[in-house]
Amino acid sequence: MEEMGAFFDARVEGYRAHMADLVEDLDRFYSVVASRIEMTEVPVTILDLGCGSGAELDAIFVRAPQARVTAVDLSAGMLAELARHFASKAGDQITIVQDSFIGMEFESASFDYVLSVFAMHHFTPAIKLGLYRKIRRWLRPTGAYLEGDTVVTPEQAPEIERWYSERYTTDHLEEAHDPAERVYHFDIPCTVDTQLELLSEAGFGTVDLLWREGDDSAAILAAR
Repeated sequence: MEEMGAFFDARVEGYRAHMADLVEDLDRFYSVVASRIEMTEVPVTILDLGCGSGAELDAIFVRAPQARVTAVDLSAGMLAELARHFASKAGDQITIVQDSFIGMEFESASFDYVLSVFAMHHFTPAIKLGLYRKIRRWLRPTGAYLEGDTVVTPEQAPEIERWYSERYTTDHLEEAHDPAERVYHFDIPCTVDTQLELLSEAGFGTVDLLWREGDDSAAILAAR
């Protein structure tokens, strides 16, 4: 079991190549994630949860060049890469926060958009449901939540759940995963149907599947 920040610190170099192996057309993937953000010169507010090196932000700044982004991640290495890539925006348009977003709180109606890209599959459905409820509260009435992440087939899901149950129900994990700081790395992706159900249960009135690559690769969802 590896601490989340350390896991990604060790994988900064080569991370995009790794994701390109997972998603066939990674540039298109990021463009679809950004597609629900309105084309505007207005400084809309965006919360990026588990932002990593911020690869998804290039497409977002094309659509909203004046956007004000709060970028949250545990990995110092990934955030340093984000700051390097967006040197002209970091500290001005981009506020970088090194922290776990599990225990974070923001005022209601703080953001026009909240997004997470390849981040939510590190959490169980129960944890995601709690996060989605908070995200809905953080969004303005006209806002949208955008999620791009890995998914699995209905046939794969029971095996992944069994794998998780066998390895991550020890006393050590329960202690390490205090609700305020769930910082250990593991993967437990859901099916698309489970994701849709969780977002609906969290109170989103409209949940759309924008893009899907295969049955067991990745999907992009938008919720309002």
